[in-house]
Amino acid sequence: MANGDSGQAAAAVKAVPAKALQELDAEIAAAGGELLEPAEYAGSIGRTLFDTPASDDGTITVLLPAERVKEVTHQSLVRIKSGIKSTDPRSYLGVVVSGPFAEPFALRADSPMLKTVAVQGVPMLPKYHGRVQVEILGEEIDGGVVPPRRRPLPNSPVFLLSGEDTARVLRLEGEVRIGLADSHEDVEVRVPTQKSVWPRHVGYLGTTGGGKSTTVSGEIAQLQAAKFAIILLDTEGEYTAINEPSTDKRMLDALKRRGFQPKGIANTHVYHLVGRETRNPAHPNRHQFSLQFSELSPYAVMEILELNDAQQERFWKAYDITSSR
Repeated sequence: MANGDSGQAAAAVKAVPAKALQELDAEIAAAGGELLEPAEYAGSIGRTLFDTPASDDGTITVLLPAERVKEVTHQSLVRIKSGIKSTDPRSYLGVVVSGPFAEPFALRADSPMLKTVAVQGVPMLPKYHGRVQVEILGEEIDGGVVPPRRRPLPNSPVFLLSGEDTARVLRLEGEVRIGLADSHEDVEVRVPTQKSVWPRHVGYLGTTGGGKSTTVSGEIAQLQAAKFAIILLDTEGEYTAINEPSTDKRMLDALKRRGFQPKGIANTHVYHLVGRETRNPAHPNRHQFSLQFSELSPYAVMEILELNDAQQERFWKAYDITSSR
């Protein structure tokens, strides 16, 4: 088509008659007005999808608009209100176990066209939506959570739990902070300062340099603030400088990101054997001590020396003779 012909074709396009637009508006009004989202869906981040032959028990697929994808992370907790109250009043709690993934509209993610523009560096981003797989944790009944007996209905609204709600559901309340929940930046894992919790067997596992000593030091500070008495048997001397604030750059940067200031633990004491040095001779509360053989229980002495029955018998005779004089 010549340039002149294209110009004539463009000039031939006419605007939609005003009468047609008025009739369209009248038909919309007669049908009840513009389609509005039900009140039950307000604030939702996505909707549940229909099941497929590949669906698994206990999990459900959730689709969400592109602008809400960045709000969801792996391990996020969600609340699914099955359908609407008039059809199904059930409410479920779930956790994101897969995703979020980005899927384009009308095209396969591995289509030749999308591969071509990606390889050629063409700045083309088609419209897309997000997809996550949610594992159903339970059904909410009377303020508690029970095992789920059914699945949420298709097109049910899905709501993202806030950090406060997540901590409440996971029962992370307590006075001692031990870290952040996986994949969350605002959910602190806390443990209550109860004797039924802390004096029990607690283990810290991790590779060298993984932060075990740092974790223990932080918990000691919080337990001390809760009026706990802490005794450390520190054979390596790792905690002899626990009274001093950290000077490690990585640690300082991490504290800054969390809004904390480095500080040492006050009211600490270092005890070391007479004739032995400590790794922190500058500690303000350093004390020497020694074990006196005469102060040991005879039972402890026999245990330390690993005496057999015959030796224990002779030991008791010697003990009786010497103690009576």
